[in-house]
Amino acid sequence: MQLRLTADEEAVFTGQFERILERAEQLQHVDIEGVESTVSVLSAFNIVRDDTPQTGLGRDTVLSLAPQQANSLVIVPNVFD
Repeated sequence: MQLRLTADEEAVFTGQFERILERAEQLQHVDIEGVESTVSVLSAFNIVRDDTPQTGLGRDTVLSLAPQQANSLVIVPNVFD
């Protein structure tokens, strides 16, 4: 899929993209010597629950909740053209 832009939109986005690239270039010159690497800026660690098996919904229950179903399958809208 390709975006279709007007000339005005193209000019706006071009300017915005150039500013993003300028900021990225500035970051290339930041002295990070001695800065400890990090995965997250949040202080929370391992906040997910244990991965333990649980009983799921049965097929009949899931099918009864689906807006559309046929041949024991849930019918969903097309995502791609």
